[in-house]
Amino acid sequence: MINWHLKWALISLIASIVAGFLVRFESTRRLKTLFLLLSIVILGFYNGACPCPIQSLMNVVRISTGKNVKWQNLVFFIGLLPVTWFFGRIYCGWICHMGALQEFIFLPSRFNLLRSSRAQKILRYARYVFLAALVSWVAVKKFAVWCLYDPFRVAFKLSSYNLTGWILLGLLLLSSLFIYRPFCRGFCPIGLILGWVTKIPGARVIGQSKECTLCMACANKCRIDAIVRDGNSFVMDNQECVVCGDCLDACRINGLGLYRKDREHPGSFSC
Repeated sequence: MINWHLKWALISLIASIVAGFLVRFESTRRLKTLFLLLSIVILGFYNGACPCPIQSLMNVVRISTGKNVKWQNLVFFIGLLPVTWFFGRIYCGWICHMGALQEFIFLPSRFNLLRSSRAQKILRYARYVFLAALVSWVAVKKFAVWCLYDPFRVAFKLSSYNLTGWILLGLLLLSSLFIYRPFCRGFCPIGLILGWVTKIPGARVIGQSKECTLCMACANKCRIDAIVRDGNSFVMDNQECVVCGDCLDACRINGLGLYRKDREHPGSFSC
């Protein structure tokens, strides 16, 4: 019988691949909401916030320190790397139960919090710090410590190993009301690492076509702020892009498209 963790890792990876094809077409991009809803129901409430890519990452750290870890528990994180190279951070935008929970809680408002290019750099540095702290903690404890405090696990299972889990859940829910995907943008180590994958030559990126008129409709539509205004121009950074497809829908003249990263279509650019 197939290992439970391996089964759901493969299901999540296959779903990401399917989403990678669906995001290419305007008629199928509308299915993203359905994918996120299924993620909350199945990966969230039914599976209890599993499989967790952060836990899979921690298992990679544990095995690197000599800890005995089943190879099935490594497949999810390792499998996300080639999937991201082929399709971009499609898992983050379409499949991840953690991102889905924040997405449905968010209430669009007049508060333009953390929307500038400078804010994106600060949030990225925060993820570097969180990743370094998490890896160091796991390396010392040789235990998947994230599971003890995971606010998403608390949200979906309505139980926590300690009070800290409930406090983190409260902070997550409150911040998600006013900030679009705050955990994804300021803490998630998986999103940070998958963002590095988009810098590899040949990776899938959102790129500008010759039809672009710099109308900035894409910048207005991008909620994850992979595209931000910078005066009278805009800055696009695929390291932050979750391939939700919103910018593609916003552009009515095909000024943006999905390309392979090369000199003509770099991972980041400004216009």
